[in-house]
Amino acid sequence: MSPTTPAAPPITLLPLSCPLCGHGDSQRLLTAPDWYCGLSGSEAFAIARCRACSHVFMNPAPTEESIPLCYPGGYAPHRSDNAPSTSSSASDQTAHLIPSKSPWYLSPLVRKIPGLRALYYWLVDTRSQPVPPGSGQGKKALEIGCGAGKYLVALREAGWEAEGLDLVAAAVEVSRERGFAVHHGDLASYAGRPESFDGVFAWMVLEHLPHPRETLTMLHRLLKPAGCLGFSVPNYGSLERWFFGRYWSALELPRHLQQYTPAILKRLLQETGFTEIEMIHQPSLLNSVGSVGYWLRDWFPRCSWGQRLVDWFFLNPPLLVTLGMAPWARLLAFCGQGGRLTVFAKRSPTSPPPVG
Repeated sequence: MSPTTPAAPPITLLPLSCPLCGHGDSQRLLTAPDWYCGLSGSEAFAIARCRACSHVFMNPAPTEESIPLCYPGGYAPHRSDNAPSTSSSASDQTAHLIPSKSPWYLSPLVRKIPGLRALYYWLVDTRSQPVPPGSGQGKKALEIGCGAGKYLVALREAGWEAEGLDLVAAAVEVSRERGFAVHHGDLASYAGRPESFDGVFAWMVLEHLPHPRETLTMLHRLLKPAGCLGFSVPNYGSLERWFFGRYWSALELPRHLQQYTPAILKRLLQETGFTEIEMIHQPSLLNSVGSVGYWLRDWFPRCSWGQRLVDWFFLNPPLLVTLGMAPWARLLAFCGQGGRLTVFAKRSPTSPPPVG
């Protein structure tokens, strides 16, 4: 930091009870700095496991007043300046994108090889943001954390009446320019509109929120009976998390306040009134790319590859790198060890909203 650069306000951390069950006793698992933004310098943050329900969460955690300070200007997932055109596939800035210009091996001549094109799209599809069919019946959808509106575009093209919600003002303006009704604020401002939506979606959002049970209860109330909830989160129960430890990029401290496993998620969804729960292990190695980058930056600070891999983690590696990683990513997903989970669930058509 230069002498003329004002110091960032300090992030206030406080110890807390388990966000899921309220139990006050937890076991510290590891500490790690803010590898990406460098908040608090080399100071380490910590995650802990609840001794009662086994949920893993940041503890101590930022106070609710400090949470906005954890997202400095230029934080990559909040950028809207590089948003693709409205013809792009549904994806966020931390997911693989199918390029608009086909590479040489998908030229008209090469594409005549039977099955090659289908294999290509199968390899690059990470299933990070699937779009359910809207059926052309005026179904309404809400995306929490809609950013610049790329997934809203995909919903509209699939027949949904889509609107969004986001805390980042610049991203909200981009979505509005694309013709969407987007609310600038938090989820609590939507809590007064029960049974408004046929689908509610939140891609890589829930791990950032301090009150997971209350959040899912709000989403349940927003959905019509038999409405669909779709979201994605990092998978703390994955092999890559075990392998990389404190360098695992999806720790993302101090911004990821919760670390979910499939078992914890399933139980939480059931307790908040959801049924027909489906969990998809995404065939993506983006977390691994970022993890290797953080390790290289820490141990070999003069190696330029560390920062390059971190940039790829947030803003996509080159296509050939993506294709080279795809078979391994597919294998991990097949074995139930994907580093990211896509989850779908439905509100029961008969159950009332849970109390909470």
